[in-house]
Amino acid sequence: MVIRLPTRNETTRMKESTKYRMFRWITLVVFLLCSTLLIVDKSIYPNFRYRPSLEELEDHHNLLLVALDTGAPPVNSTLGEVININQSIALAFSAREKKYDCSEESQPFQFDSLKAALMTRHTAPGSLMLWQICSETRDPSGKMIPNTADCIISEFIPIPQPSKVETFIWFTWTPSQPVQVNADGIYWIVVSSDAATDERSLVWIDSDKGKDPWGTAFSNGDDTWIRDRDGSQSVPSLRIILR
Repeated sequence: MVIRLPTRNETTRMKESTKYRMFRWITLVVFLLCSTLLIVDKSIYPNFRYRPSLEELEDHHNLLLVALDTGAPPVNSTLGEVININQSIALAFSAREKKYDCSEESQPFQFDSLKAALMTRHTAPGSLMLWQICSETRDPSGKMIPNTADCIISEFIPIPQPSKVETFIWFTWTPSQPVQVNADGIYWIVVSSDAATDERSLVWIDSDKGKDPWGTAFSNGDDTWIRDRDGSQSVPSLRIILR
């Protein structure tokens, strides 16, 4: 049996063929990687429009939005607005300056919750408070005030027990039914109580900063609303969350 060894020229051709195959494989891998990067990077393709998944759309819809934050009160403050059968307090809010983007201009928001600083230590046991979200109307002088004849929701809620440590409590209200507010609308949070006297009144504690971008109003016994009474700079502490 004769074993034939490759010649020098054949050996050279085998080496060149192996190098060529390796070069082809490397070129193919590089091409695939570049193609993948081109597809992922949307900025390289100006005509490629990214379409979010249903899960991403749902997460975007569930984003929380702070529509109003008047600021927290000073520690252990007792200064605030008295709420009883002779006086209700209202604060206006809007999502007009809080839109996610221009495409959602006409999309309504869902009212998620609010948080308010209340002093309840003097209220009688079993007392109730009324929380409302109302539209607005114009008073005879041309000022915008709450329209309590047109409220999206009205709920009677037992006044919570006072804190054993602090002078006020943080009360959270989440409406019992879905409430939608238009992105361009202005609404009023109206708070009333059944307290018969000032001594038994619910007190809505004032904010330390007093931020009030949309307005405050007070009502007297005959349900006449007064906008920004006496030019007062006091603003109840309130934080409103939309979804």
